[in-house]
Amino acid sequence: MSSSPRVIDVVAVLSGKRTVGQVAREHGVSEAEVEAWRALYVGGLEHAAAGASRLRGPVRRVALVASASLAAVLASGFAFAQTTTCSQTLTMPLVTLCADQPARASDVNGNFAQIVSWVNQKVGTVGSANVAITGTLNVTGTTTLGATTTGALTSGAQTVNGTVTTTGRIMSPSWSPPYAAWDSHPQGAGGSAIVNDNGTYKALMVVGNNSGNGSTRVVQLYDNVLINGRLTFAGNTRTHASTIEPSHATSWGSWSSMSFCPANTYLCGLAALTEGNQGGGDDTAMNAVQGACCTMGQ
Repeated sequence: MSSSPRVIDVVAVLSGKRTVGQVAREHGVSEAEVEAWRALYVGGLEHAAAGASRLRGPVRRVALVASASLAAVLASGFAFAQTTTCSQTLTMPLVTLCADQPARASDVNGNFAQIVSWVNQKVGTVGSANVAITGTLNVTGTTTLGATTTGALTSGAQTVNGTVTTTGRIMSPSWSPPYAAWDSHPQGAGGSAIVNDNGTYKALMVVGNNSGNGSTRVVQLYDNVLINGRLTFAGNTRTHASTIEPSHATSWGSWSSMSFCPANTYLCGLAALTEGNQGGGDDTAMNAVQGACCTMGQ
C-alpha cells in the first residue's frame, strides 16, 4: 500500500528528517497547514493505538495497520481540501482562514501577532499614545492637526508637492527652501512670499505685503542687521525716515531743502568750510558743508 506524498512528508517531519518550512514551501502551502497535517496524522495514530490496545493476536496487528492507513487517508484528504477549496488570498505570512472550515487558534493568533508587528513598524508600539514613523509618510488627501499640541512633532525629510496651510506658527532651527521659479510660484496674501528662485533672478526672493496702502509692498526688519557681503540697492535709496537736529542750534536763518546722494550711492564723507579766528570783528566760523557720495559696495 502506497502513501501520499503529504503523508510521507509528515512522517519525515515527525522523524526530524525535514522541517515544517521545507514541506510548506514544496507543497505551496503555509506552515500552519503542515502543522495541521501533522496533528491529524498523530491524532489518527493515537486513536488507532487506543483501539488496538484492547485487541489480541493477529486481530490486533490488523487493527493497527488499518488504523494507521485510515489516519494517512484522513491526513491526505484534509490536505487536499485545504489546498483545493481555499486559496491563499492574504499577504504572506498571514494565513487565509477558509469558509466552512474550523479556524485553528495558532493561525488566528499568528495573524494577529503579524498585524501587531506591522503596526509597530509603521506607527510605533501598539498601546502607546505616541506615533513614530521611521519610513516615508505619503499623504494624498488633507491632513489636519489639532489646535493644541501637547507633545513634540519630530520628523525627518519630508517632500510636499502641494500647499501646506497652517493657522499657527511653524518653528524650526533651520529651513532650506528648495529651488522654485519665482514667476510661476504662488504668492501669499498681499503678494508676500519667500522663494528660492533658480530661474530669472537666481536669488532668495523676499517680498513684503501691501496691506498698508494696497500698492507698495513692505518688508520690515527689527533689531540689528549684520551684512557680511555687499549691500546693493537696485531701487531708489534716497528716502529717509527721520532727520538729525543739532542740540545747540540758534534761531538765525532758515533751513534749506534736503539734498540727497544720487540713486545707488550713499553719503560717505563730510567737509566743512570754516573761517578761523580773525582777531577782531565778527568771525564767520562755518560757512558751508560739502558731502561725498560713494557707490554702494565700495
